[in-house]
Amino acid sequence: MIPDIETLMVFARALKGEPLQTIWRKKTFYINLIGDDLEFIPVSSRAPRRERYDQIKALLDELTETGSFRKSDYADLSFNASYVLALVKQWQTAQ
Repeated sequence: MIPDIETLMVFARALKGEPLQTIWRKKTFYINLIGDDLEFIPVSSRAPRRERYDQIKALLDELTETGSFRKSDYADLSFNASYVLALVKQWQTAQ
């Protein structure tokens, strides 16, 4: 099951300040919310990466159709797909 955008955003708020890991490379990152957008902060670079609400929604819509957790499948939608996909996996684990 894939969460809708609102469910994922509520879940992301609950994880603020918690270390998360990407699915394949196991890179640690943190999450922050800025308005309706998400900000991912990789531990390795500490350089924030912002993902707009509409980009996240488009990625979730595509994920619902394909079921693929390979970030390369979303290269045309998001540069930060690995973080969004990791967040979705974390949500699935919590269910």
